[in-house]
Amino acid sequence: MPATLDLAQISVPEPARHFAAPCEFVAGDKTDAVPVHIAARTAEPLDHWYWGRCVHDLDGCNVHKERLALDYCHDDDQIVGFLDGFEHREDALWCDGQLVLTTDRAREILANHKAGVPYEASIAFDLDDGLVVEQLSQGATAQVNGRLLEGPLLIFRQWSLRGVAICPHGYDKHTHTEFCRSNPAAARFTAPAVDPAAESDDDPAETPEDEAAPDPDAENGDAAAPPATDEPTPEAQPVDQIDDQAAGDPPPADATEQRAREGAAFVAEFGETRGAAYFVRGLSLEAARAEFTRDLAAENDQLRTRLAAIGAELGDSEPAEFADGEPNQPNQTASGRSAKQLQNALPTRLASFALGLRLPGRN
Repeated sequence: MPATLDLAQISVPEPARHFAAPCEFVAGDKTDAVPVHIAARTAEPLDHWYWGRCVHDLDGCNVHKERLALDYCHDDDQIVGFLDGFEHREDALWCDGQLVLTTDRAREILANHKAGVPYEASIAFDLDDGLVVEQLSQGATAQVNGRLLEGPLLIFRQWSLRGVAICPHGYDKHTHTEFCRSNPAAARFTAPAVDPAAESDDDPAETPEDEAAPDPDAENGDAAAPPATDEPTPEAQPVDQIDDQAAGDPPPADATEQRAREGAAFVAEFGETRGAAYFVRGLSLEAARAEFTRDLAAENDQLRTRLAAIGAELGDSEPAEFADGEPNQPNQTASGRSAKQLQNALPTRLASFALGLRLPGRN
C-alpha cells in the first residue's frame, strides 16, 4: 500500500524536487499579456538522477489554490505571470495562464521566444506535507495513469503542485528535458481512494509490460492489493524501508553531502583552480597529490629558465640559485638597482619570488 513519507528523517537535496517540461507561448492580440501553455508533468515514467525511475500519478495531484504565480527560474522576486487553468489529460497535466508583460524579464522571455530560444517550465511539489509514495520492486506491477507499469519504480501517488517557473533550461541539469517539470514549494494533497477490485478488473492485455510479466505477478502484483492477501509477494514498501541495493533506488541521503565534502577537501589542499580540476577528473587524493608535485616541479623548471635568462641580461654568467634562509633585502646601492630591474622586467608575483633568490657573485 502507499506509504506516507516522513521527510523529517530523510535529507533530500533541493534539486531533487524539480522536474522540467516544455513550455509553449500561444499567439495572442494583447500587448500586456501573452497566453502560456505548459505540460507540467507527463504521464510517463522518467529516469531521475536522484529518485531513479519514477512517475507522478496525475490523479493524485492537488493544486493548492486556484491561481499560481509564474516566476523566472524559481526566483520569487521575478514574477512574470500566473497560471489559472489546470487539466489532467491522458498524456500530461496541462497548465494554462498568462505571461504578463509588465516587467523587463517577462518582455525579455517573450522576445527571446520569438527569436527561437526554447524555454521550459519547472514545477515544484512539496516533500514535507502528506506526500504519499509507492515503491515497486523488480517485476511487481501497478496501475498508474491508465497504464500497467512494472517495477522497479517509484510512484508519487499523492503530490501537490505549488508553483511553476519558466527557465531557459531544466532547473536540474541531470533531468531530461522531454519529461521534466520542476518546482520548489509546499502543498496539500488529496488522496484518491485506491480500489483493489477496480485495479484487478483492469484488462492488461494491451500493455507490453504485462505481457512480459510472469502469471503469478499478473495475478498478485497490483500495487494497491491488500497486504493480507499479498504477503508472499508484496509489491509496495514504505520508502524508508527500501533496500539501497535494489535497482532504481534513490542514492543514499548523504551522498550529495559526502561529494561536497570531498570537493572541499581538494580545494583546501590544492587551491580552487587545481583542486576543482583534479576533483572533476575523478582523481583520488593520493593521485592528486602526486600530480600536484609534478605540476610544481614543472613550474619551478620554467621559473629557473626565465630567471637564468634575466640573470644573463644583468651580466651574470652562472645560473640563479635558491637562497637559504631569509630573502636578501634590496638596498639603495647596486643590489637595489638590480631589484628595481627585476620588478620592471617581471610580473609582480614573479618579481617578489625572484627577490628571494641569490645570484652567484652577489650579496
